[in-house]
Amino acid sequence: MIRKYLIADYIFEIDFDADKVFEERLSKYIFDTEKKSDIKININKTSEDIAVRQENLVKLSDIAYFYEDKQSDTYFYYDPNVLKTVGKIVFSKDYSNINITLCDLNESLGIEDDMLMFNVVGTAISYSVQMHDGFVFHSSSVCYNGGGVAFSAKSGTGKSTHTSLWFDNFRGSYILNDDTPIISLGKDGIFYISGTPWAGTTGINKNATVPLKAIVFLERGKENEITPLTPVEAMKPFFEGIRTPLTDNMFSKVLDTLNKLFINVSVYKLKCNMDPEAAIVARDAIFGK
Repeated sequence: MIRKYLIADYIFEIDFDADKVFEERLSKYIFDTEKKSDIKININKTSEDIAVRQENLVKLSDIAYFYEDKQSDTYFYYDPNVLKTVGKIVFSKDYSNINITLCDLNESLGIEDDMLMFNVVGTAISYSVQMHDGFVFHSSSVCYNGGGVAFSAKSGTGKSTHTSLWFDNFRGSYILNDDTPIISLGKDGIFYISGTPWAGTTGINKNATVPLKAIVFLERGKENEITPLTPVEAMKPFFEGIRTPLTDNMFSKVLDTLNKLFINVSVYKLKCNMDPEAAIVARDAIFGK
């Protein structure tokens, strides 16, 4: 089946076989339109071995690898537990056309793979948007007074706890996405933050797009204190919150978008505890008292 989805103002056209988890999690992002798609994704499942190149690989993690060819870029997952490549993503050079091949683990090995399609498509999208003026940014994001704020930190620091303080204490606020929202540059020159179906363990996400008011990097502290960051200071923690660019071309594109972001959006460091005052201090600095 072919369906279109609107995620962060990108129109994704996805051709896939029925998959219950994938369809349920993306259901509220379905977009019925005749408009041209920004990014096309074709997905196929196979019980056969997935062919990948074995030479000149870049190891991205214990299970993820990457290689380049003249016409395409290829990212794949190799699972050492089953000794198989379980997913392969082939990107066109402009990252607008994506072909995904998934191993049918249930058919070939009797292993449940309910989340495989959902997770691999999420990976594909996270790289493709970096070539289209955006980022999937690891953060918990909140919307307040018509503007969005992304709170980023290392796991366990308290991103979700902090955004829940906004939801609990400020009327009309809501959590946009609790793990991986998309930050993107609109055609009007404004940066926006959007909910996505990929939302970590809590699954909290909303199909909404709002102007990005600020990015805040959290640190634990006894007292609540917020300070602006320069672009140089913000560069390292921001790169820790996105997918590492796969190619030199992608790296250049990311730097260009990031430069525009830091010119137009405020960036802060917030030392905070878990008291409601932490949200008040952040809100007053970002939105004004």
